[in-house]
Amino acid sequence: MKKTFSLLLAVLIAVGLLPVATVTVLAASPATVTIGSTSTMPGSTIDLDVSIADNPGIAAMGFTLSFDESLTLIGATMGEALGGLSMTPPSQLENVGRISGSCLFAFFGSNNATGNGVMLHLTFRVDEQAQANKDCLISITFEENDVLNDAKTAVDITAKNGIVTIIDYMPGDVDGNGKINMLTFLPSASIMLTDVNMIPTDMLSTLTPNPET
Repeated sequence: MKKTFSLLLAVLIAVGLLPVATVTVLAASPATVTIGSTSTMPGSTIDLDVSIADNPGIAAMGFTLSFDESLTLIGATMGEALGGLSMTPPSQLENVGRISGSCLFAFFGSNNATGNGVMLHLTFRVDEQAQANKDCLISITFEENDVLNDAKTAVDITAKNGIVTIIDYMPGDVDGNGKINMLTFLPSASIMLTDVNMIPTDMLSTLTPNPET
């Protein structure tokens, strides 16, 4: 009797007369590594962060960092997001102190690092002859099995490039000396104070909030 019932159940399922519960498994979002972007002037030094989001747990990571010829990498320090891992910086950066073009970075550990946020701080020097209005690309490239968890399973990951835009002015540098400090703001401040002194007292009182009201 049991065999007959089992056979009948199998036939009903096969022909679609008996509904079967299904479970949909949603794929996990890939981790995302993002390079910061900024604008700067020729001859300047800039700091950019490389951040990670949706980190599922990473025990090893390697990648190629590539950047425009107008940029020179002069510094790299590890952030907190991959705490517990050790970073192997490019040997040329340690030996010579600067790198042009591209270089390799590697992170290793025995257990997964699961943090999100800044994983790497980068410092670049911009060529003094860099062309204004130029967008300098900074990119990260991951090859197959470049990112693994502590079970030696590949981690799905995507990368978002950064852009350094070369400008021929410094925002806020009203006197054009390439620096922003109190001397920059004194002329504007003097004009503002002069304008305030020219406002009649009775009118100024209507523009100034009374803390007691």
